[in-house]
Parts: sequence; C-alpha cells; structure tokens
Amino acid sequence: MDFNKESVCKQLLEEILPFWYKQMDHTRGGFYGLVDSNLKADETADKSAVLMTRYLWAFSAVYSVNKKNEILIAARHAFHFIKDYLIDNQNDGLFWTVTCDGKVVNARKHIYAQSFAIYSLSEYYKVTQDSDSLDLAINLYKLIAKSRLSES
Repeated sequence: MDFNKESVCKQLLEEILPFWYKQMDHTRGGFYGLVDSNLKADETADKSAVLMTRYLWAFSAVYSVNKKNEILIAARHAFHFIKDYLIDNQNDGLFWTVTCDGKVVNARKHIYAQSFAIYSLSEYYKVTQDSDSLDLAINLYKLIAKSRLSES
C-alpha cells in the first residue's frame, strides 16, 4: 500500500471518517460509547468524557484542513453532547461518565478528562469561533489551576 499524502487523505475521508459518522447517536446525542471487536456499536453503552472529547477534537482537527460540511456537523454533534450532558453546571468540570442518554453514572472529575476537554474545545473554537466552547475551555482551565494550586 502506498502511504503518500494523497492516499492517506483519501483513506481518511472515504473510509475512516464515514465509519465514525455511523457511530453518531442521532436519538440521544453524542456518539455511541462502545464499538466491539466486530465493529458493532452498543447503542446503550455509557458515554465517557474522554471518548466524547476525542470525537470533538478529531472532527475539529480534520475540519481545520478539510472544510467538508459533514465533518463540521459531526464536530457540532459532539460539542452539543459535551455541553448539554457532560458539563457539570453546578460544580464545574466534566463528569467522567454518563448513560447513553446523558444521566450521570460517574461524577468524578479526573484531570485527564478535563485536560482533554480543554484541548478539544480549543480546537473546536479554532474552527467555529463558537464562544461557548472558548468559555467552557477557560472555565475548565481555571478549575484545574485552582485544584492544582490547592494541592501545593
């Protein structure tokens, strides 16, 4: 197989991204939380902050170099699930895990998930200029800074 730029881009756009588009949960939001070794999605699996923010980062990063509308739609889909279900509006931060329809399963606030959310929200802001994503990223940064300072 030839691994030049054109072939890699073609595989990304024609094979990899279409697979991940199919993991979009159009009923409950976000993306399915689990794909098994047979590539079958478990539509009832819990959804983790890390997985949903990885979707957001990946689609945003690809959109920054390839402005196809379906890529932006997927990024927005991920963003809205994060904003609507993973952000803890009472205590700040992202919940570690929610059910397939967004009910909190594990409310722990792992710094790893918060950090990846900052990374993905920043990438999403870069391509959309959506001020909500920037505000969320800044709030998560402040939350981490505050918690790290209190540990010193």
